[in-house]
Amino acid sequence: MEKNLSLYFVAIIPPDNIQTELTHIKLHFKNKFDSQHALNSPPHITLFPPFWFNSDEESQLVQTLNKLCSTFDVFWQKLSGFGSFPPKVIYVGVKENNELSNIQAQLSLTFKDLLKSKTKQKGAHYFSPHVTVAFRDLTIENFRKAWKSYKHKKIRFQFKVEKLGLLKHNGKKWEVIHEGVFKS
Repeated sequence: MEKNLSLYFVAIIPPDNIQTELTHIKLHFKNKFDSQHALNSPPHITLFPPFWFNSDEESQLVQTLNKLCSTFDVFWQKLSGFGSFPPKVIYVGVKENNELSNIQAQLSLTFKDLLKSKTKQKGAHYFSPHVTVAFRDLTIENFRKAWKSYKHKKIRFQFKVEKLGLLKHNGKKWEVIHEGVFKS
């Protein structure tokens, strides 16, 4: 019998007010540069990339995330400026800090151990924190136009990170299905 596999990932989801502003930027990319794929997920910072997992065992993912999050302290995260991964990705920059790096490393080790015998990741992942606002369906021509317009734009946010989101793909878009809360 075939396992009931679903696609998941773990991320930091900014607070609602920042999500709203970042979604407006994504909508601008849709309307001006014909790139809407980034709207298929809430604004986020990916900490553990998409992986396949048996959805019948989803509670194991939730328990693992909750246990891990209960060991993390709340910290402040800054977002600043725009960056790109040519030729198709434009993002809001994430200021790296020790807390972010430590959480990502612990999360990565824990989830890799959990997944080792259960499933496989989609591919290798180098941690380069960012919040994507346009990608995949952004044409090279529109990337050039958009990047010319956005590379010097100023944008700054700061927020308290108090939880991590577990996201699941529903066949059309990504949804936050659980949030693991930090200890303090």
